[in-house]
Amino acid sequence: MVSDALPGYFDQFGWRYERRHPGEFLTGFSGDHGAWDIVVRVSDLVVTFTIAPYVDRPADAAPGPALLHTLLRANHDLNLAKLGLDREHDVCLSVEMPADGFGYSQFSDALMAIAHYADELKERFDAAVVADAEDLAARQGGL
Repeated sequence: MVSDALPGYFDQFGWRYERRHPGEFLTGFSGDHGAWDIVVRVSDLVVTFTIAPYVDRPADAAPGPALLHTLLRANHDLNLAKLGLDREHDVCLSVEMPADGFGYSQFSDALMAIAHYADELKERFDAAVVADAEDLAARQGGL
């Protein structure tokens, strides 16, 4: 079972982790542009690596056009990973791998992809959040 193999994969990769439930693990990393928690969930069909929320934005404002444009553009460019909005409209970054045949190579690829994209895209997303906040402030000031 994949969830039984994950502790060994984390050890081999050299990352600390916390087992929260039989099929859920918490790990994280610090990059050049931030620090993130990654939740790894195992189901019968997929192993999902998720950073949620990935982007900090004002809680009282829905994602604006700059953030949504950045999300769509980045999704087009990504390999292995995807971006989306959760129920609270927070941007999430994730990698899903099939559970069938899942081994250390897939584990390593997933962690490397999510860490790479989280750090690489952070400044772009921060700039989009600022642009949306400035746009909203300008629209509210013009009322």
